Amino acid sequence: MIESFIQTALPVGSRVVSEISRLGLSTATIRNIMAKLEEEGYITHPHTSAGRIPTVKGYRFYVDHLIATERLTAVEQQGIAEAFQESAMMERVMERVARLLSHMTDQVAVVLFPQRESNILKRIELIPVKEREVLVVLVTSAGIIKNALVQVEEESSKEELLRISHFMNAELANLTLADAYETLYHRLLDERSSFFYICKRAKEIMEQSGLLEEEERFYLEGTHTILEKPEFRSFERLQSILSILEGKKRLLEILRRNSTSEGVHVHIGEEIGDENIQGCTLVTSSYRVGRSQGTLGVMGPTRLNYGRVMSIVRHVASKVTEWTETF
Repeated sequence: MIESFIQTALPVGSRVVSEISRLGLSTATIRNIMAKLEEEGYITHPHTSAGRIPTVKGYRFYVDHLIATERLTAVEQQGIAEAFQESAMMERVMERVARLLSHMTDQVAVVLFPQRESNILKRIELIPVKEREVLVVLVTSAGIIKNALVQVEEESSKEELLRISHFMNAELANLTLADAYETLYHRLLDERSSFFYICKRAKEIMEQSGLLEEEERFYLEGTHTILEKPEFRSFERLQSILSILEGKKRLLEILRRNSTSEGVHVHIGEEIGDENIQGCTLVTSSYRVGRSQGTLGVMGPTRLNYGRVMSIVRHVASKVTEWTETF
């Protein structure tokens, strides 16, 4: 019954179950079974329809006990592998991964960066642009590149900027961005330091750039797929879901709340913990970057092809972990 509803989005009656189940049961027997399932909360009927649809409890039993995960084809596995070719930059690969997840599942896809690892400083470069303009380029250990154009009070020569860059790379490499800022701050307080002037200039430039501020980064793809689902034809439901997807803070809270451990997790309806998306399912999996953990996932209506989506999310997450081990 659940698989029929997933395919058609139409309430399922006893006759349909009889035709597709091949169990040899009469429609009367099936009606009795469905009545019992409804009494126990596994299915319900919308409005006055004679057909039935699954409840969150019904989907949960299906996912936990009945579902068979779908094996990906060789062509699909090759398509996933190609997402990790051509670029060593984490930002570009993760953008590709989000687009791939959305395309393969026809749902909204999101990839959340591992905060600690993506914010570990690898290298800083200061490049003179004009007399009092400096381009600050920061590279993290996860391959993320951040840059900002800074207006400085004092004109700096190329040689001076090179000395400041060398100082910061020697002092700040392999620190988190927050620790890097603290290190600059405490070195500046130490007036006995022979690098006081350089440290002062370094702190001023980095403060103006804003690049040492901690931030959570993610990619979101496939928002348009929401518009194609019959469950979200009502303006109110569509508006509430789009407000979640467009509101970075709330979406991050939902992802953090539903991605606390390793492996694939399926969160159905009210299990997600936000009343605005109770008609949705969120399938997530963690991936590893060194000692840190990121999250990727897919969100769509509760009428989701669970076996296929779970297989795709699991396979992509494992490939992300494999790829990051090459850093």
